[in-house]
Amino acid sequence: MKIPKKSIKKTSIFLLLQNVLVPGSILKSVPKETAKAMEFLQKLQKDGLVELFLIVGQLKEPGSKVLEKSSFARAFSEKNIFFVTQDYINSKEPFDKERHLASLEKDPGFIDEFFKQKVILDLIEKGRVKRESSVLIAHDMWLDGFYTSRFSKIDFVLLKESLSEKNVPVTENIRWLNVISFTEKDLVNVILSKLPAPDLALLETRIFNRMNRELLSGTDFSGLVKKVSQAKKGQ
Repeated sequence: MKIPKKSIKKTSIFLLLQNVLVPGSILKSVPKETAKAMEFLQKLQKDGLVELFLIVGQLKEPGSKVLEKSSFARAFSEKNIFFVTQDYINSKEPFDKERHLASLEKDPGFIDEFFKQKVILDLIEKGRVKRESSVLIAHDMWLDGFYTSRFSKIDFVLLKESLSEKNVPVTENIRWLNVISFTEKDLVNVILSKLPAPDLALLETRIFNRMNRELLSGTDFSGLVKKVSQAKKGQ
C-alpha cells in the first residue's frame, strides 16, 4: 500500500520484542500476519517515511539471544535497538537498583518494564524523535499503556493477540483503548493517526484501583508511586 508522505502522522515507531515480535509470557506463537506487517513497516522505513525502534528491555547478552531467534532483527539499525545497560541500572534509586539486581540474580533474562520510558524520554530530550509523531506498539495495559501515559506521554496501541494487564492475559473486550492486530491494515490506521482518542482517565482509574487493592495485600509499590508523583509534578 502506497501512503503519501504528507499523510503520515507517526514517523517514529517503537516496538517491543517479547509478546510483540517474538513469543513471550503472553504470546505463545507469532501470528503469520506479523511477517507481512513487518515487511510493510520496513518498506516505509526504506522509503524514508518512518523510523523503527526496538526496545528489548533486557541486558544485551540474554536479549541478543532472544532477538537472534527472530527474523525481524534486520528491520532495525543497530543504533535503534536498545538493551538495558549497567549505566541505566546504576542510575536507579538505591532501593530500585537493589531490586533490579535481585531480579537479575533470579532470572538473567529479567525484563525491566520501565526501561522503555527511559529510552523514549532520552530520545525526545536529544531531539531524535518528537513526542507528537511517536507511537509505541506494545501489549500490556499497565506496564505499557499506563506507564506510557504517565511518563513518556507518547501515543500507544496494544495488540489484541497478546493483550495483558501486568503480564496476565486480558480476554475482555477493551473498547476504551486502542487495541489492534499487528496487520498492515491496522498499522496504516496507526501511522495515519486515524484511531480514536483512548480514555486515559478510565485506564488510570482501573490501574489505581488495582494498585490500592494490591497495596492492602502487602505488594510494594513505593518505587512506582514515587515515579508517578514525579511525573505529575512534571506535567
